[in-house]
Amino acid sequence: VNFPASTGKPVIPVPDGYYITTEVHDSYIEAGKLPAGLVAEVIRAKNILGGKIAIRSVANCEDDIRLSMAGVFQSRYVYSDSDISDAVEEIFKQSQSKEVEQFMAIHSKSAQDVKMGLVIQELIVPEAAGVIYTGVNGDNILVQYIDDFGASLVDGETQGSAMLVGTDSAILESSGFETRPLSTSAVQQLVHHSRIIENLFPGTTIIQFDKTTAK
Repeated sequence: VNFPASTGKPVIPVPDGYYITTEVHDSYIEAGKLPAGLVAEVIRAKNILGGKIAIRSVANCEDDIRLSMAGVFQSRYVYSDSDISDAVEEIFKQSQSKEVEQFMAIHSKSAQDVKMGLVIQELIVPEAAGVIYTGVNGDNILVQYIDDFGASLVDGETQGSAMLVGTDSAILESSGFETRPLSTSAVQQLVHHSRIIENLFPGTTIIQFDKTTAK
């Protein structure tokens, strides 16, 4: 686990965190067990980050512009040190699943070509969380969200609320907004940060987000 020095305040607010390099995943796949000392390092990161963490995958078949398999690898929310080993192994094992194997085969690759790192982040309990799609019907954005962790929405377990938002942050259409209303400032923030990401990655972009007044 790397503990890099701060590079200053980010343009887009994200939870504090650390990362586990792809070499750790390679070692696990080869040896069938986690490297010695890894769990202790994650525990150290967890304590620094406030005692609750989200462990998320970052794979070359997940977020790459040529290989996009977003939503296949599930994040794990960890509150207890005793759950860390199982959480990391569960995510690593997903890289060798039948679904990943079939997806990689479509692109003339195998599951052995998967390179996966992990992000260890401070766990933020959201007031609302979901997914934003940019470039919808022109320059509009589509926001789908629920008033809980967004994993159930991403995994298709619930539909949640949705709104189509124009470039001026006006809500053009909505479904379930009355059930889970967002403030005008919250909608403006979502649009603002979406535009920043869209400029970094031109074209239709899929963005996962968590919203809380604490962060």
